[in-house]
Amino acid sequence: MAETVGAAPPAPPSPDFFAAQDAARARARRFLALFALCVVAVVVAMDAYVALFSAMMLAHDANVHGAPNVLIGDVLPQLPREVLLASTAGTAALILVASIQRRRELARGSETLAQSIGARAVAEKPENPAERQLRNVVEEMALASGGLPLAVYVLDGETAINGFAGASAREPFLVVTRGALDRLQRDEMQALVAYGIGQLRNGDAKLNLQLVGWLAGITAIGDVGKRMIKSPSYVLRGGGGDGEVGDLRKGILGLSLFVTFLGMFVAAIGYIGVLLARFVRALASRQRVYLADATAVQYTRDPVAVRDLLRRIESEVQGGTLVGPYKEEFGPMLFVPGVKRLCLRTHPKLRQRIARLEKP
Repeated sequence: MAETVGAAPPAPPSPDFFAAQDAARARARRFLALFALCVVAVVVAMDAYVALFSAMMLAHDANVHGAPNVLIGDVLPQLPREVLLASTAGTAALILVASIQRRRELARGSETLAQSIGARAVAEKPENPAERQLRNVVEEMALASGGLPLAVYVLDGETAINGFAGASAREPFLVVTRGALDRLQRDEMQALVAYGIGQLRNGDAKLNLQLVGWLAGITAIGDVGKRMIKSPSYVLRGGGGDGEVGDLRKGILGLSLFVTFLGMFVAAIGYIGVLLARFVRALASRQRVYLADATAVQYTRDPVAVRDLLRRIESEVQGGTLVGPYKEEFGPMLFVPGVKRLCLRTHPKLRQRIARLEKP
């Protein structure tokens, strides 16, 4: 079977396949719009929080200085627009800067990205038989897909069977786990590689990396809140003090407790935004996994290989679960989920994917 894949081009896809690709691209644009709405929701929530806090402080100040019974609702309409403009600009700038920074990191090249997750490059002419077979399979599937050149990497620290494809600014790349390299038969490796190339051809890899960047921006809000919550610990690290120094430290500690209180709300807004963004990302990913499966079948000309690979992973206790910290960030890009969870699934259940492949 492997020889025929390398020697002959795949059968032409049906019109339904091209229709599915067009529909997937249209859905991708809608999901990006939903993701942008998540960003807007976070900015609006921060504005509301800043407005309420500012109104509360102004009402308190008015009551202390001889204007009794001043309520927050009385102050809100009089709140200077500059306060909300500053909040909007600050929140949007933080999200944008964090997002651009992460996307630049992802765009530096496949080698930089691979090193950031601990992946090792596979030589063009490896001596190791398993790596040599991987290289051959990648070349065969690249030829079947139209000659798409790929950089190839191995995650040596991962014993589960899994892999993903991505596209940096310089080149597309493929990453497989050590478990896949050591245990997969040739036809199963073809299915895994073809799935990754299918993600690249269908635009999934580019979409997923865009979402990774935006998610990093939203996560930055929660990170700021987390640091605010930890502010008392920064003060306590300095130790005690006597006299005026001790009194000053006590005053700073009291202020840091107030900052902690504010940080709890900032962190809540940030993490709720992350939850919404991950929900949208999970929806986008689940819709496109079936298309990547179909593309893998087109390139391998062997639906049995893709189905058997899914069955094999389903039968293993470890499944495709990864141990590295990147398993969450790059979750939608993986062949099978790298995290076991009951909600916010980035992939359809393996049973559902197998059932689709078994349909005549």
